[in-house]
Amino acid sequence: MMISAQIYLPFLGILFSKKFTGAEGSALLQLTANAQIILLYLLYNKQADYTKKDLAIRLGLDPVYVTRGTKELVSRGFIAEKRKGRSVEVGLTIDSKELFNVASSALSSPVGDVIYVRKTEDVIGLPKTSDFALSEISMLNPPEIAVYASLKKTKDSRVQGELENILEELSGSNWFR
Repeated sequence: MMISAQIYLPFLGILFSKKFTGAEGSALLQLTANAQIILLYLLYNKQADYTKKDLAIRLGLDPVYVTRGTKELVSRGFIAEKRKGRSVEVGLTIDSKELFNVASSALSSPVGDVIYVRKTEDVIGLPKTSDFALSEISMLNPPEIAVYASLKKTKDSRVQGELENILEELSGSNWFR
């Protein structure tokens, strides 16, 4: 059941409607992927300020995307821009830990769905993720259950076909978390 955001009282000639200001609407929106990359990079790296050009090189992003991402972060008050000569430097407005707590509601997870499948040749070919990937490059013990990543559409037709079959089989069950 959907509740209307408007009430019309024709006998009084009144229309009541719930209106959102720009601040309320922007607080509800998630950050774009590029803005999240920039914000997380700034949070985890202790250097005070970075130029937009430097961020583009370090993150491997097109300068246009860096400009859009920083503009989005500035509009929310997460970072500040300072002009130094011909370049623009960006830096955090508040302490990293405090900013992460404030910005965490605007961050979105790249994980779409979690599914459990049998370990086959096709699945083993997917990239490792989470603690499973970390165990490969560190002294951390691997988790009991191997974790692999996949895009919704992969370039490998065998893997794509296998994933579509698995999703079709599981769509009626409650295997998804």
